[in-house]
Amino acid sequence: MSGRAGVLCAVLVLGCAHAKQLETPVEAKPAPAPTSAPRPVAESHPAAPPPGHPVLSDSPSDTFKPGCIREIQNALRKNGFDAPTSDHLDAVTRRQIAHYQRGQSLPDTGYPDDATLKKLGLDPAKLHRTNP
Repeated sequence: MSGRAGVLCAVLVLGCAHAKQLETPVEAKPAPAPTSAPRPVAESHPAAPPPGHPVLSDSPSDTFKPGCIREIQNALRKNGFDAPTSDHLDAVTRRQIAHYQRGQSLPDTGYPDDATLKKLGLDPAKLHRTNP
């Protein structure tokens, strides 16, 4: 057998042995035993938080006092952005906030964070709801 044929033969033998090894089934590990009881599902809206703990909101607009989203929209309009005056943090308003943020070298999240509000000339402390 020539050197080249020997190499080809060795490659074939090794390839077949490798393929045979892949066909060998691997022992499956037994599944873990189920727990005795399922975990309870958390309520979607629990009762009021304990005193001293913040109230969590369902959306970013809930963190603002009524009418404050309109103030943000008006500030965007004064800065040349075509924001609605709906008092809703809708998709159009978020897009305009993101455009403003990019122009101000702020992270363009599309949400009126404190840095964005300050750049717009608004006082974040006067716009945000506070805990009772």
